[in-house]
Amino acid sequence: MVRSIICTVLLFLSSVQAAVSQRPVEVVTLGWAIDTTGSPVREIVRTLLSYFRLPHPGRTATPFWSAEEQARLPYYDLTADLLYQGFPATVVEVTPAVADSSLWVVKTLFARADSNGTNIQPLGLQRLYARRSANGWQLGSALPVLTERWREEREGGIVYHYDPTTRFDRARARLADRFMDSAAAVLGVPRPARVDYYLAGSFEAVRRLQGLDWALNRAMVGGQAIPEDNLLFSGAPAIGEAFTHELVHLVLAAYGPARTRHRFVEEGVATWLGGGSRDPHYRAYVQILARYQAAHPDSTLRDLLSVFGGDDSPFYASGAVVADAVFRRDGQEGIRRLLAISPSNDALLATLPGLLGISPDTLEQWWRAQPSRVRSKSPRYGQRPNQ
Repeated sequence: MVRSIICTVLLFLSSVQAAVSQRPVEVVTLGWAIDTTGSPVREIVRTLLSYFRLPHPGRTATPFWSAEEQARLPYYDLTADLLYQGFPATVVEVTPAVADSSLWVVKTLFARADSNGTNIQPLGLQRLYARRSANGWQLGSALPVLTERWREEREGGIVYHYDPTTRFDRARARLADRFMDSAAAVLGVPRPARVDYYLAGSFEAVRRLQGLDWALNRAMVGGQAIPEDNLLFSGAPAIGEAFTHELVHLVLAAYGPARTRHRFVEEGVATWLGGGSRDPHYRAYVQILARYQAAHPDSTLRDLLSVFGGDDSPFYASGAVVADAVFRRDGQEGIRRLLAISPSNDALLATLPGLLGISPDTLEQWWRAQPSRVRSKSPRYGQRPNQ
């Protein structure tokens, strides 16, 4: 049973979308199949290049992108955080997406290579769409195009979007809506008034909805929250309508953008609050942490902070036990102070002892003792020892 739970945890590692500054795409070339001598390919490519040159493509108000999408989503280009990081771009396809040519698909490969053209390192293959407007061509996200015929169901403040072939689980949806109320109450913050929640059969399908035909995936194989847009994508059918970890990221937006916090804290609070300290998945994370510590007897918490990526279970578990301990000691105020730590390992390690009520020279000892403590009887999140 425990082995099964641990496998599930490993399968459904997830992450909030990193909110970082996007750079202009400075190097753009045209693939051999792109012929700009004719219309409308010439105009579409010109629009794409103008968009890529924006100071912060995906965030900057612009006539080159659908006005409707910009009004609905502050972070309107769902590929921006991943792709616009200084990689060269190659436009590989500009073709009609529908028979009447009113909608075109634009595919761009982001990749770099050695100076001799070898050792190619691809980052992602982007899919955007282009429509003709009164003022010329405008780009748009894949999401509204690919979900045009999807169904919608509302449960409280959550609007679910799903393919007609998918069976909607109302009971899970009710659980998710109640969970958001509970999580917001524990943290003492308001919940988002509306969340748009997209159900997909896999994380690969999630990426496609976001406009990525392929992307460097890291460990993000379960779901993804985009708090700036109040969006949640679930690509884990076993979790489906109640991806509580990602819902916590949306609630945490009340404290400001995720980029202002340390990722150890952001993911730790989501792991802790997303299940509660009696939840079997939470305990499975902690068992993974115990095995990590046993396999790396000389590893420190600082070492763990430096290797985030790949199998992040020990990282998530460490953040969760910190959040649990801070809440037990100082409740909502402790969590507020924890979330206020800047995204610096030095700041985190300097601040944690005070929040935990321990001396700085015992932090590593405290961290190594946590798996044994969690295995003992522990109250659910939201309960202090005196409750």
